[in-house]
Amino acid sequence: MRPLCALSRLDYQKLRRSARSFYKNCFFMVFMKQPSEITQFEELLFALEQLKSRGEIKRWGKWLEQSSFYELFKEHLSKQGFSVEGCAGKQLIRLYLNRAQKAQKRTNPVHVDEGFICAHCQKSVAPGGAQIRDHCPYCLYGRHLDRIPGDRDANCQGLMIPQYLESQGNTTWIHYSCSDCPHTFRVRAHQDDHLLEFVQKKNKGSQFK
Repeated sequence: MRPLCALSRLDYQKLRRSARSFYKNCFFMVFMKQPSEITQFEELLFALEQLKSRGEIKRWGKWLEQSSFYELFKEHLSKQGFSVEGCAGKQLIRLYLNRAQKAQKRTNPVHVDEGFICAHCQKSVAPGGAQIRDHCPYCLYGRHLDRIPGDRDANCQGLMIPQYLESQGNTTWIHYSCSDCPHTFRVRAHQDDHLLEFVQKKNKGSQFK
Protein backbone atom coordinates (compact mmCIF):
# COMPACT_ATOMS: atom_id res chain seq x y z
CA MET A 1 0.00 0.00 0.00
CA ARG A 2 1.37 3.38 -0.99
CA PRO A 3 1.77 6.08 1.66
CA LEU A 4 -1.02 8.71 1.68
CA CYS A 5 1.32 11.38 0.35
CA ALA A 6 1.93 9.25 -2.77
CA LEU A 7 -1.76 8.76 -3.63
CA SER A 8 -3.03 10.26 -6.85
CA ARG A 9 -5.97 12.62 -6.83
CA LEU A 10 -8.24 9.85 -8.13
CA ASP A 11 -7.05 7.43 -5.43
CA TYR A 12 -7.61 10.10 -2.78
CA GLN A 13 -11.19 10.69 -3.97
CA LYS A 14 -11.89 6.94 -3.87
CA LEU A 15 -10.49 6.80 -0.35
CA ARG A 16 -12.73 9.66 0.77
CA ARG A 17 -15.82 7.99 -0.72
CA SER A 18 -14.96 4.72 1.01
CA ALA A 19 -14.52 6.52 4.33
CA ARG A 20 -17.85 8.32 3.99
CA SER A 21 -19.59 5.03 3.17
CA PHE A 22 -17.94 3.32 6.15
CA TYR A 23 -18.98 6.01 8.65
CA LYS A 24 -22.51 6.11 7.17
CA ASN A 25 -22.88 2.37 7.69
CA CYS A 26 -21.56 2.70 11.24
CA PHE A 27 -24.10 5.44 11.91
CA PHE A 28 -27.02 3.27 10.79
CA MET A 29 -25.78 0.26 12.78
CA VAL A 30 -25.54 2.34 15.96
CA PHE A 31 -28.59 4.60 15.64
CA MET A 32 -31.07 2.81 13.33
CA LYS A 33 -33.46 0.73 15.39
CA GLN A 34 -35.86 -2.06 14.56
CA PRO A 35 -39.59 -1.37 14.99
CA SER A 36 -39.82 -3.33 18.24
CA GLU A 37 -37.03 -1.19 19.76
CA ILE A 38 -38.89 2.14 19.30
CA THR A 39 -39.98 3.65 22.62
CA GLN A 40 -40.29 7.39 21.84
CA PHE A 41 -42.27 9.18 19.12
CA GLU A 42 -39.17 11.16 18.14
CA GLU A 43 -37.31 7.89 17.64
CA LEU A 44 -40.12 6.72 15.34
CA LEU A 45 -39.89 9.83 13.17
CA PHE A 46 -36.12 9.52 12.95
CA ALA A 47 -36.35 5.85 12.01
CA LEU A 48 -38.97 6.47 9.33
CA GLU A 49 -36.81 9.14 7.73
CA GLN A 50 -34.12 6.52 7.13
CA LEU A 51 -36.40 4.16 5.18
CA LYS A 52 -35.48 3.78 1.52
CA SER A 53 -37.01 0.70 -0.06
CA ARG A 54 -40.64 -0.28 -0.59
CA GLY A 55 -40.01 -3.41 1.44
CA GLU A 56 -38.87 -1.39 4.44
CA ILE A 57 -41.86 0.94 4.18
CA LYS A 58 -44.26 -2.02 3.93
CA ARG A 59 -42.71 -3.79 6.92
CA TRP A 60 -42.73 -0.69 9.10
CA GLY A 61 -46.25 0.14 7.94
CA LYS A 62 -47.57 -3.21 9.19
CA TRP A 63 -45.82 -2.69 12.51
CA LEU A 64 -47.14 0.88 12.78
CA GLU A 65 -50.76 -0.27 12.40
CA GLN A 66 -50.38 -2.47 15.49
CA SER A 67 -48.30 -0.06 17.56
CA SER A 68 -49.33 2.47 20.18
CA PHE A 69 -47.91 5.23 17.94
CA TYR A 70 -50.49 4.69 15.18
CA GLU A 71 -53.08 7.27 16.26
CA LEU A 72 -50.40 9.74 17.33
CA PHE A 73 -48.72 9.44 13.95
CA LYS A 74 -52.04 10.01 12.15
CA GLU A 75 -52.65 13.09 14.28
CA HIS A 76 -49.14 14.32 13.48
CA LEU A 77 -49.83 14.03 9.74
CA SER A 78 -53.27 15.63 10.05
CA LYS A 79 -51.71 18.71 11.63
CA GLN A 80 -49.49 18.97 8.56
CA GLY A 81 -52.56 19.10 6.32
CA PHE A 82 -52.64 15.49 5.10
CA SER A 83 -55.88 13.53 4.74
CA VAL A 84 -55.21 10.31 6.62
CA GLU A 85 -58.63 8.67 6.94
CA GLY A 86 -58.60 5.15 5.54
CA CYS A 87 -54.85 5.15 4.96
CA ALA A 88 -52.89 2.01 5.71
CA GLY A 89 -49.67 2.21 7.68
CA LYS A 90 -47.43 2.14 4.61
CA GLN A 91 -49.49 4.94 3.03
CA LEU A 92 -49.07 7.07 6.13
CA ILE A 93 -45.32 6.54 6.01
CA ARG A 94 -45.23 7.52 2.33
CA LEU A 95 -47.15 10.69 3.18
CA TYR A 96 -44.64 11.49 5.89
CA LEU A 97 -41.76 10.91 3.51
CA ASN A 98 -43.57 13.03 0.92
CA ARG A 99 -43.48 10.09 -1.48
CA ALA A 100 -47.18 9.38 -1.94
CA GLN A 101 -47.56 11.41 -5.13
CA LYS A 102 -44.12 10.49 -6.42
CA ALA A 103 -44.86 6.79 -6.01
CA GLN A 104 -48.04 7.09 -8.07
CA LYS A 105 -46.59 9.12 -10.96
CA ARG A 106 -44.87 7.56 -13.92
CA THR A 107 -41.53 8.91 -15.06
CA ASN A 108 -42.57 7.98 -18.60
CA PRO A 109 -46.24 9.02 -18.55
CA VAL A 110 -48.75 7.63 -21.03
CA HIS A 111 -49.67 10.58 -23.24
CA VAL A 112 -53.36 11.37 -23.61
CA ASP A 113 -54.56 12.84 -26.90
CA GLU A 114 -58.24 13.68 -26.93
CA GLY A 115 -60.71 16.19 -28.31
CA PHE A 116 -62.31 18.87 -26.12
CA ILE A 117 -64.49 21.98 -26.05
CA CYS A 118 -62.24 25.03 -25.66
CA ALA A 119 -62.82 26.73 -22.30
CA HIS A 120 -62.03 30.10 -23.90
CA CYS A 121 -63.67 30.27 -27.35
CA GLN A 122 -66.07 27.33 -26.80
CA LYS A 123 -65.18 25.73 -30.15
CA SER A 124 -64.98 21.97 -30.58
CA VAL A 125 -61.39 20.77 -30.99
CA ALA A 126 -60.48 17.38 -32.47
CA PRO A 127 -57.60 15.18 -31.21
CA GLY A 128 -54.18 16.20 -32.49
CA GLY A 129 -53.25 12.91 -34.11
CA ALA A 130 -49.55 13.26 -34.98
CA GLN A 131 -49.10 15.72 -32.08
CA ILE A 132 -50.68 15.67 -28.63
CA ARG A 133 -53.54 18.19 -28.65
CA ASP A 134 -52.50 20.53 -25.82
CA HIS A 135 -54.20 23.79 -26.89
CA CYS A 136 -56.99 25.17 -29.03
CA PRO A 137 -55.93 25.76 -32.67
CA TYR A 138 -58.42 28.62 -33.06
CA CYS A 139 -57.61 30.92 -30.12
CA LEU A 140 -54.39 29.13 -28.97
CA TYR A 141 -55.63 29.00 -25.37
CA GLY A 142 -54.98 25.86 -23.35
CA ARG A 143 -55.66 24.45 -19.91
CA HIS A 144 -53.13 23.76 -17.19
CA LEU A 145 -53.72 19.99 -17.24
CA ASP A 146 -50.22 18.58 -17.67
CA ARG A 147 -47.33 18.06 -15.31
CA ILE A 148 -45.35 16.53 -18.18
CA PRO A 149 -46.71 17.27 -21.68
CA GLY A 150 -49.58 14.91 -22.39
CA ASP A 151 -49.83 13.24 -18.96
CA ARG A 152 -52.97 15.17 -17.81
CA ASP A 153 -51.62 14.99 -14.26
CA ALA A 154 -51.72 18.63 -13.05
CA ASN A 155 -54.20 19.75 -10.40
CA CYS A 156 -54.47 23.44 -11.33
CA GLN A 157 -56.92 23.38 -14.28
CA GLY A 158 -56.37 27.10 -14.94
CA LEU A 159 -56.41 28.66 -18.41
CA MET A 160 -53.07 28.75 -20.19
CA ILE A 161 -52.94 32.19 -21.85
CA PRO A 162 -50.80 32.55 -25.01
CA GLN A 163 -48.29 35.36 -24.53
CA TYR A 164 -45.95 35.33 -27.54
CA LEU A 165 -44.48 33.18 -30.31
CA GLU A 166 -40.88 32.12 -30.71
CA SER A 167 -39.25 30.65 -33.82
CA GLN A 168 -36.31 28.27 -33.55
CA GLY A 169 -35.26 26.75 -36.84
CA ASN A 170 -38.29 25.06 -38.34
CA THR A 171 -40.18 25.01 -35.03
CA THR A 172 -42.57 27.64 -33.71
CA TRP A 173 -43.12 27.72 -29.95
CA ILE A 174 -46.11 29.22 -28.15
CA HIS A 175 -45.26 30.65 -24.72
CA TYR A 176 -47.96 30.51 -22.07
CA SER A 177 -48.70 31.74 -18.57
CA CYS A 178 -51.37 30.23 -16.32
CA SER A 179 -54.33 32.33 -15.22
CA ASP A 180 -54.55 30.66 -11.81
CA CYS A 181 -50.94 29.99 -10.77
CA PRO A 182 -47.38 31.20 -11.54
CA HIS A 183 -46.79 28.34 -14.00
CA THR A 184 -45.27 29.29 -17.37
CA PHE A 185 -44.66 26.93 -20.23
CA ARG A 186 -44.10 26.64 -23.95
CA VAL A 187 -45.45 24.14 -26.48
CA ARG A 188 -44.84 23.48 -30.14
CA ALA A 189 -47.34 25.05 -32.51
CA HIS A 190 -49.43 22.67 -34.62
CA GLN A 191 -49.83 22.92 -38.36
CA ASP A 192 -53.51 23.82 -38.00
CA ASP A 193 -52.94 26.60 -35.42
CA HIS A 194 -54.28 30.04 -36.35
CA LEU A 195 -50.98 31.76 -35.65
CA LEU A 196 -51.54 34.64 -38.09
CA GLU A 197 -54.70 35.73 -36.28
CA PHE A 198 -52.81 35.73 -32.98
CA VAL A 199 -49.99 37.85 -34.44
CA GLN A 200 -52.43 40.30 -36.03
CA LYS A 201 -54.27 40.84 -32.75
CA LYS A 202 -51.01 41.31 -30.91
CA ASN A 203 -49.77 43.83 -33.49
CA LYS A 204 -53.02 45.79 -33.21
CA GLY A 205 -52.45 46.02 -29.49
CA SER A 206 -55.68 44.23 -28.62
CA GLN A 207 -55.55 41.97 -25.61
CA PHE A 208 -55.79 38.35 -26.70
CA LYS A 209 -58.58 37.22 -24.41
